[in-house]
Order: sequence, then C-alpha cells, then structure tokens
Amino acid sequence: MKPEDPFIHKYAGHLLFENGAFEDSILAYAHGEALPDRDMDIFLTRGKAYFLLGEFGKAYEDLLKVADQTHNEQNQVDLATIKALWEMKEVQLIR
Repeated sequence: MKPEDPFIHKYAGHLLFENGAFEDSILAYAHGEALPDRDMDIFLTRGKAYFLLGEFGKAYEDLLKVADQTHNEQNQVDLATIKALWEMKEVQLIR
C-alpha cells in the first residue's frame, strides 16, 4: 500500500478505533474520502466512533447510510437506539 491509497486510511481508522482513539479514527476516515460511498464498513465504524464520543447526530447520519444499504436488523436496532439517545440529549435528559 502507498500513502495515497485511500484504503490505508480505512485500515488506519479501524486500527485507531480498536485502540480507543475515536477522534483520530474519524480523522483517518476523512482522509479516505476517495473510497466509494458504498464502503459501509467505514460508515459503520465511524458511526460507532461518533456514538462513543457522544455525537449522536453524526452517528445517526452514518448509521442511517448503513441501515439503508444493508437492511440488517441489528443495524436498524442500532439506528433506533441512537435516534432515541440523540433525542433525549436534545431535551437535556442525558449529558
């Protein structure tokens, strides 16, 4: 792999995510913008990183893309859960 290969950023993002560096994983994924939009693995992992950082709106956007493309029941449950948490945060029920 070469530094200009967008897949290196995908794999770096995954490695950073797995090691708890959620903000850095999101940055790595941003550098992989040349990857096709159909790479649902990126949206799924980035959505999880946003969720763990408490950025429910961004998590919801990424997981909505995944749910729309995969039609996986677990992704639908995750999406509904994040939406509920996001709405609760918006009305200051959780911090």
